[in-house]
Amino acid sequence: EHVAHRKLPDIPAKLLPIDKLMAHQKRADYEYLRERKVTYISARPAMFFFPVSDFFNSDGVFEENVPRFAFVVPLGNYVFMFKSTLIPEYFQYTFGAKGLAFYYRNIDDTIQYFPANDK
Repeated sequence: EHVAHRKLPDIPAKLLPIDKLMAHQKRADYEYLRERKVTYISARPAMFFFPVSDFFNSDGVFEENVPRFAFVVPLGNYVFMFKSTLIPEYFQYTFGAKGLAFYYRNIDDTIQYFPANDK
């Protein structure tokens, strides 16, 4: 109900994506998602997994490809990228316990690395 009754910004039709979103272009706002305790939010429309080459090369992470407040979890040939209402330390605990490291872009636009926990 909250999302359905949100007002949409005035966006010219030519700037709207060709593949329109469900819910008539409406999206939940961040505060609503936080109240609902949403854990995973797509950083790109409806996509979570990307080729590792989109984010990493032999020199490290392509910082320009990581959106603000996004988490990037390398998983072999792919990365799991998402945003969340939860703080990085939550994922440091949950992912780290599974042996997964990740990167997070902070509010100041720096990339922070969270290594996997040693067992």
